[in-house]
This record gives sequence, C-alpha cells and structure tokens, in this order.
Amino acid sequence: QGKTDLSGVILDTTNGPIIVGAGASILPGSMLRGPVSIGRSARVKMGSMIYGGTSSGPQSTVAGEVKNALIMANSNKGHEGYLGDSVIGSWCNLGALTSNSNLKNSFSNVKIWNYAMKDFEDTGLTKCGLFMGDYSRSAIHTTFNTGTVVGVSSNVMTRGFPNKFVPSFVWGEDQVYELPKAIKAGRSLHSFKGQSMDAQEAELLSRAFDVTQRERVQFL
Repeated sequence: QGKTDLSGVILDTTNGPIIVGAGASILPGSMLRGPVSIGRSARVKMGSMIYGGTSSGPQSTVAGEVKNALIMANSNKGHEGYLGDSVIGSWCNLGALTSNSNLKNSFSNVKIWNYAMKDFEDTGLTKCGLFMGDYSRSAIHTTFNTGTVVGVSSNVMTRGFPNKFVPSFVWGEDQVYELPKAIKAGRSLHSFKGQSMDAQEAELLSRAFDVTQRERVQFL
C-alpha cells in the first residue's frame, strides 16, 4: 500500500537480496546489507545498521545495530543498542539502549536454557544471543548476557545483567507479573499498534500463565 521512499538509504545486495514489504518505511541514513527482509508496514528508523540474516516482521520497528536477528511482527527495537544472533517474539518492546552479548569473552560454546531438560544445554555455537518470548519487554539500558532466554510476558528490569533464564510472567527480578496486569498491558500493546487483542489471544496468555507456574516457583 504505497511505494516505500528509499531516499538517503544505502542498500547493499552483494551477499543477498533485500526485501521490503508494502507500506514499510526506511528512514534516511539507514544502511541495509542483504540478505534482509523488512515486513509490511514495518519501520526502520534513521541511521540504523541492519546486517545480513535479519528479518523484521510486519508492523515492527527497528533501530540501532541489528545482525542475524529475527524480530517477529509488531515488536519494537526502536532505539540505539545492539541486537545480534537473536530471536524476538511478537509484541515485544526493547527499551532504549538495550543490548545483548552474542559472544563469550572466552570464545567458548554458549549454553542456553532447555525447557524440556529444565537445565542449560550446550548449543555447540560460539555465537548465540537473546531469545525472548511474546509480549516480553526490557527496561532502558538493559544488557543481556550471551545466550539469555526470556519467557512470555515478562518485564525485565535489573540493576545488572538479568539472569540467563527469565521465566514467563516475571516483573523485575523476583516478582510475579500477575495475569490481569499482563493481559491489560498486552491490550495496550495492541492498541499502540492500532489493533485490538481478541479473546483467543487473551486465552492463550492465560494458558501460558498456568503452564509456566512451576518455572516461577523454581526460580523466584
């Protein structure tokens, strides 16, 4: 719906294509190096550096430096900060200057939380970043360690590095994000994007809250 204006934008397709969805907005000063996909009605803010292997879903917002990252629909990384080798779910919001590490100082393999094992598992990878579930958020200046896993609908606010595993429905460092408040916040996120949360989506959040109860008991 409408042609995307690419004035003042650098597009490098040497290593792969750059796909821009209908109605997407890529603002001046942005540099994109393929392969990259920018979804329908998504927004890339001024001066962004988007490296290969990155896909930003419909109605998402991207800024800062992003490499080899999958950002699902309706999520926001709207400010400076680094995101690399990561997967961000739908309806997430990364606060200003949120960054993640994707490489350990020792250059050794990264371990991440395995839900089935209920323990950390060696990925066999030396580069592995942040994995964040739907509806989760981070406060400004949040710094995620290498191979951090964040569950569904958690609000990450810490004085240092967050834990490498943050269960679903956690507020801050040690509080439960009660379901009514979480659903209310989810509705606000939908409204912010000009949409509305339907009953089925609210029910999915309710079920997620129930099945992740044991995780919160174990880690909080």
